[in-house]
Amino acid sequence: MSALLRVTEQQVALFAHLDNGSLTDAAAVLRQWVYGSRASAIAQYELLFLAMRRDGLREAADIWYRSLEDAIDPFVPDPRRARVVALAIDGLILRMLWRGEPESVAEVEAALRDILQSAVT
Repeated sequence: MSALLRVTEQQVALFAHLDNGSLTDAAAVLRQWVYGSRASAIAQYELLFLAMRRDGLREAADIWYRSLEDAIDPFVPDPRRARVVALAIDGLILRMLWRGEPESVAEVEAALRDILQSAVT
């Protein structure tokens, strides 16, 4: 099993319980993954970039994005809008890894709320 698939499976398991639709829970899980499992989160993105050069890793990379969209489903059931929200959350995760912000669960929740509101309007 590739390292990308292992890291992706860990991330999928982390988000699997978010089907209750609580934005606070989603923010806490996202914050925990980015800051509590920082090395895994960074490895995930490094491996995603590697998947751009190695076709054999693309399937595992696709799992990452599908799992992100699946985690968004309770909040945004429209698949088109969910894809846009997933792209924005992906950017949020990169910002958290790069700049360390937003930092608190409340700040992550506020950012998620902004993303979701912009996708609805």
